[in-house]
Amino acid sequence: MLHHSVGISARHNLICSLQSMSLSNMTTSPSLSLPTPKSPTLSTDLDPLRKRTHPRRFINALTCSLDEFPSDGSVRHYAILSHCWVPGQEVSYQEMLELSRDDTHPSRAKFGFQKISNACAQALQDGHHYIWVDTCCIDDGNHAHKSQDINSMFDYYANSDVCYVYLHDIHRKGLHSVDTDVDISQSKWFSRGWTLQELVAPSKVKFFTEDWRHYHIDSQRGVSLTEAHRIQGLWGISVEVLTGSRKLQDIGLKERMSWSIKRSTTVEEDRAYCLLGLLGVVMETRDREGVESAFGRLSSVLYEAYGHEMREYIGPGKAGNGRALMQFMESTYNENKALTFKYMKRSNGPCQLTRIWPDSASYML
Repeated sequence: MLHHSVGISARHNLICSLQSMSLSNMTTSPSLSLPTPKSPTLSTDLDPLRKRTHPRRFINALTCSLDEFPSDGSVRHYAILSHCWVPGQEVSYQEMLELSRDDTHPSRAKFGFQKISNACAQALQDGHHYIWVDTCCIDDGNHAHKSQDINSMFDYYANSDVCYVYLHDIHRKGLHSVDTDVDISQSKWFSRGWTLQELVAPSKVKFFTEDWRHYHIDSQRGVSLTEAHRIQGLWGISVEVLTGSRKLQDIGLKERMSWSIKRSTTVEEDRAYCLLGLLGVVMETRDREGVESAFGRLSSVLYEAYGHEMREYIGPGKAGNGRALMQFMESTYNENKALTFKYMKRSNGPCQLTRIWPDSASYML
């Protein structure tokens, strides 16, 4: 059943009441201590390869504005949002700065700002004063910081208290519909490149449908066993990883690579960048460098970090060869898919295991 059923129209009223309650609690509870944000300044931290364990800026869920924390780890407890970007509707870092000073700013009418507002309301309801949202917490105008954030993003999700996954394309059939009426695995979110790390990195995940109702599953990872088998059949990610019973560090490099090959990104070189945290490597990002160049540089850092495995997988002398890496990853996907099992329901007996071969596009449960 629904964990709670707060619709979009009620959310904006809820934000105001939660902000009022939270501010009251802050003023009456001397034991509550929050870190002090700093004003945005010209930073000297310009190493694009320096990784952070926690974000440098957050949205203050009370004020729906940005707070800056240059020191790594100043905010230890926070929520984080995972979502699909809607072209032309997301709120950028610069817009977020502007609308916090202007109640009539046109960006407030964007779907992306409604998404941020609802995420803030959910964070407050769960007791979190800070939330990180990639669209406005990453400054696209600062190359060094953007590169740091992209290289650190896996850690941002892994170190969060909870990840809210907003599925804007999954709709309820009615106010009283139950979770079994919805198949979240059909969301576009599961096919995107960046959302792979956002699925496997956090320790706690909550899924929300289009109207911001919690898709409630009695699981820390937010995915039921049934859905985990569906997702495994579609994308090859093991059920054990999806349900949290197997740690990501126990998964081999080759298998982790296979999870990403059929996923898409808006910017082609992001197909390489979105793998950095998942594969445990660091690489400077370059705007509009092209997918083969990005995979070529990724190949070089992988050979440096995993020399023995990479020579075994692709061969010696292939470091820096982006095409060879992409071809190898394609083969790992087919190999992993061929070894994936699926459950098929039978009307007169227990489920049977059936092997999925690479030319099989269907998945039944």
